[in-house]
Amino acid sequence: MSKTSGLGREGRHIRYTRYKLEVITVAVAMRNGGSPWKDIQKEIQRRFNVTPTIRQMRTWWDRYGVKPSVSTPALLRRLFAEERHTMIRDASEVVDKIGPLMGQLQEGGVPGRAAFWMAILRVMETFVGGRENLDQIIDAYREWRE
Repeated sequence: MSKTSGLGREGRHIRYTRYKLEVITVAVAMRNGGSPWKDIQKEIQRRFNVTPTIRQMRTWWDRYGVKPSVSTPALLRRLFAEERHTMIRDASEVVDKIGPLMGQLQEGGVPGRAAFWMAILRVMETFVGGRENLDQIIDAYREWRE
């Protein structure tokens, strides 16, 4: 589900997730219901505005396919269990990168607390796939908070 692609501003590889868990869940759940791959592809395009390949969906099916009697929540639990390991690895990468960035910001005159949060946001920007994605997340958070 995740892979490394491209180089970030610092010349390091950026890790991103191409498809949301909801997309994978819909594909596997529809296949559990007996839907043909082409129909699944069309439904995902309609709902999420992305078109995974049939080969990609078959990979999801091989990995997460369950019997039709198993519910979608059970499928989600399996997906989240696998993603948890990835998130733990990502968190350790974030911690490793915050210190040096925070030091650079403080040398540039940014106060400690502000430097800490600015460093976190900068590192998170690389993990969510860029500035625009981070801005969308922050906007959604602000909306939710109000």
